[in-house]
Amino acid sequence: MDANIFARRQWMDALVESVRAGHAILFWSPAIITEATKVLVWIRLSNHASPLTNAAKRDAFDFVSQWFRRMTDVFHVVEDRPPYAAQWTDTPRDEDDRPVWTAAVNARADVVVTLNLKDGPPLDADGIQSWGRIMYFDPDRLIAILKNVGDFYETGQALDRQSSQDESSTGTTDDIELASDIRAFLLGTVQIEGI
Repeated sequence: MDANIFARRQWMDALVESVRAGHAILFWSPAIITEATKVLVWIRLSNHASPLTNAAKRDAFDFVSQWFRRMTDVFHVVEDRPPYAAQWTDTPRDEDDRPVWTAAVNARADVVVTLNLKDGPPLDADGIQSWGRIMYFDPDRLIAILKNVGDFYETGQALDRQSSQDESSTGTTDDIELASDIRAFLLGTVQIEGI
């Protein structure tokens, strides 16, 4: 998850709900935590009238501390330091996205959620913005997908496939099934409303 997602509470609430329902696993990294913290402190401080008082600073720091405690309940930390994972280009538009991609690769993620889709990978043969097996989505689209994937699993309509898996594969069988189900929804192989 890119740090820009933390700026909107409705996105975070929906993603946290997906985790608690068992439909998603969220990862963040030291670089993402640092950037998200800076953004949240800036937002909180900008809501205060000038001049900036000690009380306003304390309020901002208390807010971020509470936010961090809430997020650590649902996020797993993954390493993002160099050497960075190979990307779809040797010259990324935004060098600060290298840790986000590296964290996704190290976590064996299915999806990167970001507002910076223009900095992400190209469209694949299916018309999905992805590289390797990792897909890129904006938060609104991912939240709609997660809601429908959750509904799909809760009604017992999940795709029927063998549970065996090649030992050399990355991720678990459940990870691969979820990624396959998301791709199937997007391609219209499985019809679910709202995606």
